[in-house]
Amino acid sequence: MDIRRIDTGAMSYTPRVEGKRAEKQEGQSAPAQDSVQLGNQQQQPEQTVPKKWTIMHYTAADNNLTSFMVTDVNEMEAVGSTANMNIIAQVDKGGSDCKRYFITKDDDMSKINSPMLKDLGSTNMADPKVMGEFIKETMEKYPAEHYAFIISDHGYAWKGAVEDGSHHGWMTMPMIREGIEKGLEGTGKKLDLVGFDACLMATSEVAYELKDVANYLVASEQTEGGAGWPYTPLLTKKNLEVFDRALRMKLDIPPDEFAKKIVDTAQSYQGDLATMSAMDLSKMDQLAQSTTNFSQAIIDTATPHRVLQDIARKTQSFYGFKDQYHFAQQVMESKEVTDANLKETAKQLMSSIKDTVIREQHSSRYPNAHGLTAEIPTSGTVGKGYGDLKYAQATLWDEAMNKMNT
Repeated sequence: MDIRRIDTGAMSYTPRVEGKRAEKQEGQSAPAQDSVQLGNQQQQPEQTVPKKWTIMHYTAADNNLTSFMVTDVNEMEAVGSTANMNIIAQVDKGGSDCKRYFITKDDDMSKINSPMLKDLGSTNMADPKVMGEFIKETMEKYPAEHYAFIISDHGYAWKGAVEDGSHHGWMTMPMIREGIEKGLEGTGKKLDLVGFDACLMATSEVAYELKDVANYLVASEQTEGGAGWPYTPLLTKKNLEVFDRALRMKLDIPPDEFAKKIVDTAQSYQGDLATMSAMDLSKMDQLAQSTTNFSQAIIDTATPHRVLQDIARKTQSFYGFKDQYHFAQQVMESKEVTDANLKETAKQLMSSIKDTVIREQHSSRYPNAHGLTAEIPTSGTVGKGYGDLKYAQATLWDEAMNKMNT
C-alpha cells in the first residue's frame, strides 16, 4: 500500500489515502424539502417538527483530498435529505471557499448542486469554535430525535484529525472534544453517533475522549482506501438508501442499529475499509478501569520486559498503533508469562473490549483485529501529547507502556 506521509508543523501523520472512486448505483429516494432562492443562497423552510435523524457531515477538504471529498458530497446527493432525515454538510475546499449545504437529491456527479445555506468564506475547520458553531446551528435549525456527526478528513489515531491547509490547522483529540462540547452547550444532549470517515481513529483513547459527548463511535483501526482502490465513505448511497427505507418502514432506527449498519455495509467494501468497528461509549468507564488494573499489573510484574516487548511486536499493528485486545490476549496465552495477576487482568481487559465493541468487521489481511487499537510502543515512551488525553489521565496505560519499555 502506497501510504504517503504528510507533515503538519511538528506533526507527522498518515493521511486518508487517495484513490479511484467507485461508481454510484442507481436508486431512488424520498423527496427532500422544497427550497427557495435568496440571492445566491437557498433558504430552507423552517422545520417545525423534528425528523427522526439529522446527519451532520464535517467535510474538511482544505488539503490534498479536496476532489475526493467533493465526490463524497455528490454521493450523499444521490440520496439527499428525505422526509425522515436531514443531511447537512459543511464543505471547506480551501481559500475562501467554505460553504454549508442542505443536501438534496441530485444525480449530477460533476459538482455540488444542493442548496447553499451559508457562505463562510475563509474558514479554519480545525478550530473548535468553527466545529461547535456548525453543530449548534444545525441542531437548532434542523431538530431531530437523533443526531449523527461525521468528521471526514485525514486522521491519525489519538493524535487527532482534521487538516486545514490554508490555516495550517490540525485538531488534537482534546480539541475535537472541545468543539463538540461547544456545539452541545445548553442542549442537555449528547450526539447519538460520532463517525470518523478518516484513517486509524478506532482507538481506546479516541473513544474515551468522546464518551461524555456521544453515545456511539464508528471508526476504522486501519487506514481507509489505498493506492489503486476506490474510496468509499461511511455515508455511501447504499447506506443512506437502506437507512431511509428502514426509517419509512419502522419509523425509527436507534443509534446502535445505525452504527452497526455502517459496519455491516463496510464489510462489502473491504478493499477500501479493511476494518470498521462500532463502540458503545457508555462502556468506556468500565474499559478504563480494566485498563488501569492491567496497567498496574504490568507495572508490578516480575515478567521480563523483553517478554512483553516481544508480545507487543507480534501484536496486530496498524501503522504503529496496535490492537489492544490482541496484545492482552497474547499476554494471557503466553507460556513465558507466569504472573497469574497479569494474566487475569489481561483477561478482564479483553472482556471489557468485547463489551464495548458492539460490531466489528475486518478483512483476512488483519486476522487479529478486534475493533480498538491503543498506543503500545515497543521501545521508548508513549508519543508526545499523550498525557493530554483523558484516557491517559484516567488510567495508568502510559505509565505501564513506559515501564514496559524501560
